[in-house]
Amino acid sequence: MDEQEATFRAQLRRLRSMATSVTHCYYCEQVMFSVWPESQAQAILEGRIYTVAAILLINVALVCGVDIDKRKFNPNTGHPLTRKESVEYLYQRQERLLRVMFDPIDIYPRLLMPLIKVCLEQQECLMVEQGFRLPRWERPEWLKETH
Repeated sequence: MDEQEATFRAQLRRLRSMATSVTHCYYCEQVMFSVWPESQAQAILEGRIYTVAAILLINVALVCGVDIDKRKFNPNTGHPLTRKESVEYLYQRQERLLRVMFDPIDIYPRLLMPLIKVCLEQQECLMVEQGFRLPRWERPEWLKETH
């Protein structure tokens, strides 16, 4: 296996892992909110759904090749942010935006699932175009649906 194929496979593995994680989170949240409606209000107050969504959204963007803006500076030191600090800053910023824009359960079908689906399909197409075989994987139902 050459370096390019290894890179493609690693990115595909990350995207498939994210798709599986989103599937489990979404269905668990749906069940929890339907059985215990007060849990949705608690989730909004605690922000755990937004934190998970922000982390997944930023990670999908990073896997898809979005470059982190390195021009930001640490307000305490004045030095440019490291990659880790930049990613943490993006998580926090994205979480604040998601709180304003989405109801907790709407984040999954309206934002995360379509984004992951597009990135995953793009990665799979790239691999096939390069002549690499796709590893077997049991696709979640929402990825089998066509829009």
